[in-house]
Amino acid sequence: MSTFMAKAQEVERKWYVVDAQGKSLGRVATVVADLLRGKNEPIFTPHVDCGGHVIVINADKVVLTGKKLEQKYYRRHSGYIGGLKEVQYKTLMATKPEKAMEISKTTINRLFEELEAEGIEDFTFAPETTGKRAQLGNVSEVVELCATFDHFEPTIDFAHVHARGRGFLNKKEDYNCIFSIIEDNLDIDRLHCHFTTIEYSPGGEVKHHTLDESDEYGPNIKDLLSNLIDNGWKANIICETPERDLDSLKMKKIYEDMI
Repeated sequence: MSTFMAKAQEVERKWYVVDAQGKSLGRVATVVADLLRGKNEPIFTPHVDCGGHVIVINADKVVLTGKKLEQKYYRRHSGYIGGLKEVQYKTLMATKPEKAMEISKTTINRLFEELEAEGIEDFTFAPETTGKRAQLGNVSEVVELCATFDHFEPTIDFAHVHARGRGFLNKKEDYNCIFSIIEDNLDIDRLHCHFTTIEYSPGGEVKHHTLDESDEYGPNIKDLLSNLIDNGWKANIICETPERDLDSLKMKKIYEDMI
């Protein structure tokens, strides 16, 4: 009996959505890596890319077990006695975002090297705008990452932008600066984005709310849809309210009534 070997050109690529909310970072990374390599497939062949396409949602809500933000330090040494300098990673993110960006780019380059070593070539990463002001991930930072690396496209979470800006998105025109940054730096056919109403504090995101609570918590989905329609933007909008199924249908109905 001969041993079966998958052929790359015959592999059927499937799409997977992984919800990272409430899950540990290590566990999510393991699941995504297995899906990208195709280790869940019966035809898995180690030297052939058998993997599918993976979309990770709620990546900013992944759980760092223990006290990683407090215990992780960025260290450098001058090479002389007493030349060790260190800063808590949480502090680095809050006070020197440009350094956090540099570390992120270095990490991404290492990731690309590992993907190449594993023979994984067909992939897209979609870094998401984050909801906390102390986190790396405002619109400009996400766009910078996507402009720097191939296989990168942005995920714009408008609720996170709203929360980071302490209630920034209040009318249709407020979205123009976001789309201008994207248009000036990237060439994408269809924008991938997330939407929910959101409660925020001075530090940023606190809690997601339903569309029915739009009067109390912004932003308003009609403002976003109106801007997309007026400017001819194509977009995939993922509903991230606590009632995703119901509010997804409501969003669809609002859109259909507007066009």
